[in-house]
Amino acid sequence: MQAFWPPEMLAEHGHYSKPLDIWQLGCLFFTCIAHTFPFGTSKKRNFRQLVESGQYAEALVPETYPHLRELIRSCLTVDAAQRPTAEEVLAHPFFAA
Repeated sequence: MQAFWPPEMLAEHGHYSKPLDIWQLGCLFFTCIAHTFPFGTSKKRNFRQLVESGQYAEALVPETYPHLRELIRSCLTVDAAQRPTAEEVLAHPFFAA
């Protein structure tokens, strides 16, 4: 689903990496709580620009879930090397709450 594609997937057209999974996990978390895709869909005029800049509607994640907001923010980091690993995601305070 292109709505969950990370910036590096848009640029490289199909190169798999573990950080790609983390980005998609962030999109999934966001979609579950906000009931919409974080960057819209690929049919949205500025979809690519939003993904490449990491601009999503963070305000749609309720402030009552600060750990979830931070987890989504870290998963949707544009720089793939700066995203958490799967182990770091599982150790995040959101899952301890």
